[in-house]
Amino acid sequence: VDPDPDFPLPPVALDTNSYESSADLADNSMYHWSVTASDNHDATTSSSAVTFYTDAYPEPPLNFATISPENNTEGLEMDVQFLWVSTTDPDPLDVVTYNLVLSTDWSDSSLYTWTDDIVDTTITVTLEDNMEYYWIVEAVDKDLQKTLSDDGSPNRIVVGTLGIDGSGVLPIEYAVHQNYPNPFNPVTTLRYDLPEQAHVKIIVYDMLGRKVGTILDQTQDPGFKSLVWDATNDYGKPVSAGIYLYQIQAGEFVQTKKMVLLK
Repeated sequence: VDPDPDFPLPPVALDTNSYESSADLADNSMYHWSVTASDNHDATTSSSAVTFYTDAYPEPPLNFATISPENNTEGLEMDVQFLWVSTTDPDPLDVVTYNLVLSTDWSDSSLYTWTDDIVDTTITVTLEDNMEYYWIVEAVDKDLQKTLSDDGSPNRIVVGTLGIDGSGVLPIEYAVHQNYPNPFNPVTTLRYDLPEQAHVKIIVYDMLGRKVGTILDQTQDPGFKSLVWDATNDYGKPVSAGIYLYQIQAGEFVQTKKMVLLK
């Protein structure tokens, strides 16, 4: 038995027609085995080599990331191309397919829609204009083990101009709305209104006033805005449960609200 098909390891001498290895074989590995018979005249004949794989228990696909559209991309055309990095499964010979998950409200799983059994790492979907969407990708193996893209954090995108509401009206004043859901675990949506173009900065602080992370730092057009916070800091690491402050600065406008993260 050898992981190398050329069998460089020394053979095991036997006088029976069966063999059990005294050492455990490595999991998720490919091995080859063959039998050579010899007589007392040292004449030999060998069987064909046989390949087998070890798989101690089912494992999910490895972690992977989305590529585009990037989180908080706005002004997309209705035909949106989604792209992500391919992943593999530790289990030998396991085939990975993908499911694209879309929703207009990530806090309500009943609104999720799935595009199932995608073999490639890209798909183009026609979405409604002037709408906000959240998206994530599931990698699924033949054992139905699943892994979510970006460690389970959805991306937010806007098709068209979300800034105009259903009545075609822009906000008339700055406003910061309470995050939803609240309390939350692990993601929540922050919503705010911009009556004019402004450079927007959204920063999360802990209750001691220490900066946890900057969620947004860019110029935005007027409109009804929202984005998702996945409870991570500036280094991409999850933060602990507790009460946090999120402060939205837009021009001279500044407002702060509390939110509660549960674990």
